Amino acid sequence: MIKRQQRLARIVAVEQEYQAALTAAEWLKEQLSNNPSFGDKHGWNAKGGLDFCENLETTYIVRVFSEFETGLRDYWETYLGRATEPTVYQLVCQAIPNQRFPQDTIDRADEVRKYRNFLVHDPGANPPADVAVFTVKEVKRHLAAYFALLD
Repeated sequence: MIKRQQRLARIVAVEQEYQAALTAAEWLKEQLSNNPSFGDKHGWNAKGGLDFCENLETTYIVRVFSEFETGLRDYWETYLGRATEPTVYQLVCQAIPNQRFPQDTIDRADEVRKYRNFLVHDPGANPPADVAVFTVKEVKRHLAAYFALLD
């Protein structure tokens, strides 16, 4: 399997982990509803369990984006043979795209980057009007579409 396929498989795998985590979160909510001290015997309190459920999508959006960024940096260094460390914006929007990259694919990946930055740097706030909001499934779709265009 070529590296691009391996990286795409990692992005898909993280989204699958998210689907499993959603199932686990539903089960956890049920356990906490039946027994609010359920987590005590496992070393965490009910708030920790509820926070886990509430922050699940954010956690997995950050993880999917991390796989994407790792793949881009590996592509930049290994395939293109570059020793520099450009910002993610530069990689996504300027350094890597070529004539095969449709502008909307570049734009969607950059919008995901902006949303990920918002989630990491402004947790708990409402996103500003210029930041698009995505689900984990949408993040996976947009970033996989971009990654599929790499040589």
